[in-house]
Amino acid sequence: MVKVNPAGSIPEVGVGGCTDSHGDVFISIDDTPRGGLRAALSTWIPATVAHELHHSSRTRTGPGYGTTLGDALVSASTRVILEPYARPAKAHKHS
Repeated sequence: MVKVNPAGSIPEVGVGGCTDSHGDVFISIDDTPRGGLRAALSTWIPATVAHELHHSSRTRTGPGYGTTLGDALVSASTRVILEPYARPAKAHKHS
């Protein structure tokens, strides 16, 4: 679900996201972000969606986020590595 919700966004970027225990994704957008709406939509929405879909996939299909610090670090690391691929033109430049 995507909705205008400034309280649910990161103030510096104007976008925020979370994934619940069922794997449902929620994206919040500030309609007047500090960095401008264009930056929020073109830069932060794709990265946030990729980030949250990674959580959702791990939640719905396994192995989940993990129960130990090591599990959480692996989950977070793979998510960060995959985020650039939400924007193929940028990901291609890094390969």
